[in-house]
Amino acid sequence: THKTAKELAALMEHYPQVLIGVKVQNHQKEAVLADEEVTKIIQQAQNSLNESGRVLVRASGTEPLIRVMIEGKNTEQIACLA
Repeated sequence: THKTAKELAALMEHYPQVLIGVKVQNHQKEAVLADEEVTKIIQQAQNSLNESGRVLVRASGTEPLIRVMIEGKNTEQIACLA
């Protein structure tokens, strides 16, 4: 495109994010993420955002936490979903 990184970055829309950590024991991280109810709730949150945001849920590699990051246009909505 022959554009600078600054020019390309100006085209991006910035969304607010909510980040939370859910404490779990290290040996339970994978079981929590594989749990049917948890995956259902994550999918519902993503569906609520539709194309206006995203949900990322992952196990921390350094702490006994499941990290939840939700970003979207509506701060109140993403805070509620998190």
